[in-house]
Amino acid sequence: MLTTLSLAAGAFTVAGVLAVVMGFRRPLPHLSGTLEALEQTRAAPATAGGPDVGVHQDGSQLERLGGRLMRLLRLRPSRRVEASLRLRGITAARLYGEQAAMAVVVPLVLLSMNVAISSLVPLDWTITTGAALVGGVVGWFIPRLRMSAGAAAINADANEALLVYIDLVVLERLADRHIHDALANAADCSDNPLFRQIRMAINRADLAREHPWTELAHLAEDLQLPALGDVADIARLQLQGVSLTSALRARATELRNAHVMAQQQEADKITARMDIYKTLPVLMVAALFALPPVFQIAF
Repeated sequence: MLTTLSLAAGAFTVAGVLAVVMGFRRPLPHLSGTLEALEQTRAAPATAGGPDVGVHQDGSQLERLGGRLMRLLRLRPSRRVEASLRLRGITAARLYGEQAAMAVVVPLVLLSMNVAISSLVPLDWTITTGAALVGGVVGWFIPRLRMSAGAAAINADANEALLVYIDLVVLERLADRHIHDALANAADCSDNPLFRQIRMAINRADLAREHPWTELAHLAEDLQLPALGDVADIARLQLQGVSLTSALRARATELRNAHVMAQQQEADKITARMDIYKTLPVLMVAALFALPPVFQIAF
């Protein structure tokens, strides 16, 4: 009996490890798919709609699994989740694939642990089943919780990338480029997720024969980046003959000062948390000196 339980625990553990490895492994590209991707024009992704526009697709097993789930269950991320995904540069299919993988891996790990424990202490099958079900639910929400925990860092990175983008636009304007060329050339300088989103927005504007700042304003609303909307408003002043270089410089200075202040506040919070750990040794030493007299008086 013990040998059977050990083999079952080992099988569950190996299955969980293999599921994780297969989920993150990139498959070999198919020849027909590769040729089709090479034949696509650069403007083709700009015509596609949905939340995955301008988002990098790695073609992994997790992304394929998430795509199937989205089609079968008609899953769609919320607007806030969609904005976070686009800033991270991943697709909604990748997110749902990770959720499905964790919903399978966590119950397998819990089942293997329960089998190992049951070899020492008898456990009811209802406890094992309940633990597996709870593990599946918790595993499904783990990627969402991780994404929510890193939302502040993602927004900070997006603001830093936007500051770089504004500086590049200012340099293009100093080189006597038109505002449309300045916005497009600056977006081509990096493969950052925000730069890719801006590049796709400008391409959509070109295909629709619209001004680029119109799509940039829509992108700022979708990504929940008000600073990018300010850049679109400044670019719109081109129609009124206003000097854009000075306005962009002033806005970049304001954003940079606000970013520095936010970083300083975060550093102050970290320093305050470190002070708590500094006081613990002092409290322990004080307790060593104070407890003997207190015990002597009390007893």
